Amino acid sequence: MSSATGRSTALPAALYVRDGETWIPQEACVGPWSPEALHGGPVAALCVAAAEELLPGEHLVTTRMTLDLVKPVPMRPLAVEAKLIKTGRRVHLVDVTIRHDGKEVALARVQRTSYAEVTLPDLAGSGLDIGPPPDRPEDMILFNQASAPDRPGNFSRLATEFRTATDLGIYKAGVKIAWLNVYADLTPGVPLSNSAAVAAASDYTNALGAPAMPSQVGLLYPNADLTLYLVRKPVSHWVRLAPTSTWHEHGIGHSRCALWDEKGMLGTSAVTLPLMEKGYN
Repeated sequence: MSSATGRSTALPAALYVRDGETWIPQEACVGPWSPEALHGGPVAALCVAAAEELLPGEHLVTTRMTLDLVKPVPMRPLAVEAKLIKTGRRVHLVDVTIRHDGKEVALARVQRTSYAEVTLPDLAGSGLDIGPPPDRPEDMILFNQASAPDRPGNFSRLATEFRTATDLGIYKAGVKIAWLNVYADLTPGVPLSNSAAVAAASDYTNALGAPAMPSQVGLLYPNADLTLYLVRKPVSHWVRLAPTSTWHEHGIGHSRCALWDEKGMLGTSAVTLPLMEKGYN
C-alpha cells in the first residue's frame, strides 16, 4: 500500500539491528558507491544517536557534529563507542568511534549544548535568517528514486523521501534545492531523533551541490567528512537543503548547505570532496 506521498505505508525500514554495543547494518544502509559500503547518512545518524544516548536530556541540543569517514564503512557488524570528553556549564562534547574488526572506520565529535533563555533584540532588517522557509515540502514534487539515472543506493530508495522543484529530483544538472525526509527507524521500532534524521539528510550535501551526476561528468565525488551545525532542535525529520559548491581542477571540491525546517533556519552543513577521475561502474 502507498500513501499520498508515494512511499509505502508499511512499517519503515530499520537502518540497524542492535546487539549490545554492536550495530548490524541493514539493507537500507547501502550507499551509492558500493553495495558493500554504507551511505554516509546512516553513519552520521548513528553517531548522533550514540552521543544522545550517552548524554540525554530534553534541555540539550545537538549543536555540532564533525564526522570523518576514515574509510568506507562496511556492511558488516560495527562496534560503536561513545565517550564523554567534556562536560561544562552549557557545552558538552562526546567522541564517537565506529570500528569494524577492531579498526576505526569513522570518527565523530558531537557537541551537545544546553538551552538558556535569552531576550533577543528586534532582529527585523538585521540580515539574520529569522523568518520561515521560502517554500515547504508540499510545494515540491515527490521524486521517485527508482527512476534515478545513476544508482542511488538503498538508503535513498528505502529510507529517504525527496521533494524537489522538478521531477528530475537531485539528478538534474546544476545546483539543486530539496526537502528531505529520512523516515527509516534507527533500529526496528526505535525511530531516529529529529537531530539524527537531519544529520543523515545532511550527507546529501555533496550530491545536491554537484553540477551534474557522476555518469554525466566522469567524476566521482564521495565526501570524506561531514560537519553539521544546528542552532536548535529540528521540529521534524523534514529538512530543506539549499546548497552552494566549489570544485577545483586540482581535484578538490567543497559543498555546503543552508538547512531549514518548517519553522525556519536551522543551521548549516559542509563536506570536503576528493574529486576522482574514475569510471562509474
